[in-house]
Amino acid sequence: MFKDKFLIMTIDTSCKTTACGLVSDRDLLANYSVCDNKTHSVKLMPLIDSSLSSVGATIDNVDLIAVTNGPGSYTGLRIGVVTAKTFAYASDIPVVGINTLDALSYPYTGDEDTVTVPIIDARNTRVYAACFKGNSIIFNHSALNIEELCNYLIEEKSIDPENNSIIFCGDGANDANKSIINNLLKDYDVRYKDDVFPSPLAVAEIAYCKYCNGSADKNLFKGADLGVNYMKKYNSEI
Repeated sequence: MFKDKFLIMTIDTSCKTTACGLVSDRDLLANYSVCDNKTHSVKLMPLIDSSLSSVGATIDNVDLIAVTNGPGSYTGLRIGVVTAKTFAYASDIPVVGINTLDALSYPYTGDEDTVTVPIIDARNTRVYAACFKGNSIIFNHSALNIEELCNYLIEEKSIDPENNSIIFCGDGANDANKSIINNLLKDYDVRYKDDVFPSPLAVAEIAYCKYCNGSADKNLFKGADLGVNYMKKYNSEI
């Protein structure tokens, strides 16, 4: 069944949701997720099993593993990355790490008039954030206070309140942060998307592009070389 298909398995444990998907030729074949926070170690393997069995596949049919490797939950990231590395090593499958913020923003970065700001909750009104205008990044991935993020957007000269809408996505767009954003960016066309975790299609698409661009050097995609991008030092209180 999968002989002529390039099958990508996606894994995301970067935030509160544990998710696994299967994508082939930009078609979403399976999408399983559970959002109950801090149970990634318990939920991930059953989700992987469910995804594979739902389409009659086994891990041997997977051609590429795409895993979000940060920023996000310290423990969650480790679980997702270690699981991906284990499959990559045991079954000799290439693996690609995907920045969570890039994947969150991916569905919205095509319009040059749109500013996309993916934000991941880092607690205490702090977020992991990036900023894209169209397909171009204008704000490097970083961890910062939500007020600091809003002030940066106000000061960024390439963002015009009259001509550019600002889209926020990710679980950092919670009620408390929205209140701050709406107050500080009241002169902007601010919109919120319901995406709280990256879609398997976005993760797979980014991973496939990276794999194709670097496929001449297979060593780029060995599990041993896959790391975790925490963005900041771990603090048990964050």
